[in-house]
Parts: sequence; structure tokens; C-alpha cells
Amino acid sequence: MSAAALAPDRRARIQAAWDKRRFARIASAWENRKPHGLDTGIFAPLPRRGIKAGEQIAWAFPEELTKQDEGHMARAMVALGLTRRLMTAPRCGTPLWYEARLPQVNALRDDKLEWPVLLMASAMEAPEQHAVWVCTVSGDWITGSHGARGRSFVSLGQYIWAVSEFEAARRLCRASGYRGVPRVGDLR
Repeated sequence: MSAAALAPDRRARIQAAWDKRRFARIASAWENRKPHGLDTGIFAPLPRRGIKAGEQIAWAFPEELTKQDEGHMARAMVALGLTRRLMTAPRCGTPLWYEARLPQVNALRDDKLEWPVLLMASAMEAPEQHAVWVCTVSGDWITGSHGARGRSFVSLGQYIWAVSEFEAARRLCRASGYRGVPRVGDLR
């Protein structure tokens, strides 16, 4: 067998080991959180693989991964084809201000008005031009023409790539170095 034939198998094993270490860090952070005495609802331990709840797709994972830090956000924006940042503004100075009109607790509404929003555009050479206002904290977005809007980076991926929700989530995970969207049990 040639060395070239062994390379893809070795690469797959290295990737699997890398994913396992990354998932182990996430699970360790979850399991070592401060005790709160509430092991029900959102505080319940993550289910294991092999049971129905553990085999569910972790839909929130690509969203939280994208919002994790500036590096992940930048990789997601490049994957979406939004490579030019035209401006940055607080949410109250952008078309995403509409949620501030909703009746909420004043402190929450005021905090939301200060969230940073990016006006991102696709490259001039792109076949389809997109200009999108994107909130970096919540993931809310609206096109420059106000024709389309959404509440997550996955929905933005669906809009730009014209694909299903799962495929958009998979592509966002791939942009950050994951092979795909993990199952809930993989995050233990």
C-alpha cells in the first residue's frame, strides 16, 4: 500500500482525535460548573449518546460557536461570503433597532441598544451582492434593502447559501474547524 493511500486515513484519525479533545473540553467545562442544586430543566446534565435525547442534533452549537469570539465570527463571515466590513455601529443606530420598541425591562432594552452591529457586504467579484446588518451578540440580521431578516447566523446562512437549516449549520461548523454539527451526546 502506498504512502498516499494511508494519508487520508491518518488525517481522519487525527481529526477525530482533535474533535474528541475539543468536545472533552466543552464537557469538562459543563461538568465542572459551580454547583447550583438544580439538576432539572436547562441545568440537567447533558444526555449520553445511545439514548434518544443524546442522538438529537445540537442545533444551538453552530450559533454559540459563531458568537464565541471574534475569530470564529470572522471565519463565519468569510464562509458566508461577507468579506467587507463597511461600518460598525451600536444597535440603536441601525435598522435592527425595531426590537427596542418592544415593551421590555428598561435595563434589558438599554443594554440591547448598545450591542455592536456590523454592516457586512460581499466582495465586488461575487456573483450575488449582499449587504447585511448583523448583530454580533444576538445573531439578528437584516438585509440592506430590508427585504429579508432573521434571528440567527444559521438563518443568515440559509438565506445566503439557499440551503436547508441543517446544511447551513453544518457549513458554519465547518468554517470553525468541525466536521459537522455534533449530536447532543457528543458534547458530554
